[in-house]
Amino acid sequence: MIRITLAVLVSVLALALTGCSTLSVRSDWDEQVDFTTFQSFHVVPIQSPAHELVEKRIMDAIVVHLTERGFTENAVSPDMIIAVHLNVDDKVSVQTYNYGYPYGGYGYGAYPYWHGGTDVSVSQYQEGTLVIDLVDANKNEVAWRGWGTKVLDDSSGNAYEVQKTIDKILNQYPPK
Repeated sequence: MIRITLAVLVSVLALALTGCSTLSVRSDWDEQVDFTTFQSFHVVPIQSPAHELVEKRIMDAIVVHLTERGFTENAVSPDMIIAVHLNVDDKVSVQTYNYGYPYGGYGYGAYPYWHGGTDVSVSQYQEGTLVIDLVDANKNEVAWRGWGTKVLDDSSGNAYEVQKTIDKILNQYPPK
């Protein structure tokens, strides 16, 4: 009975840990670009297939973030064009857990034995990547790229989580 309880507890813990993930963000940029010349922007519609409400929340979050930092939204002649790409991958996590205790054998040539068992926990989850490209509108070249990756859950698409994700990615702009 204790082994069954322990096995269930280990399996539940493995599933819980798989679902716990923080947002990992990175960025890259063209070192030849003078980012101080960018004063206005335009966000183009998202090309990747996604949920319409989530797409709108992403675009709105970008506008909020950039306008709060002093940039002006300009659809006619922006300095930079913002392009967003989304990708969702199905992932599988396999964890193996041993439980029990070893004890020494007895008799001739004493061999140690392992008393206990092994549990295997398999969980499926989705990992999402959000990429934000800042394109120099005059040269039509990517000047800066920021991206974030995290395990998706039911709250990943709500407005608050989307804004936090966008803010964390765009806080790396301009590069230092």
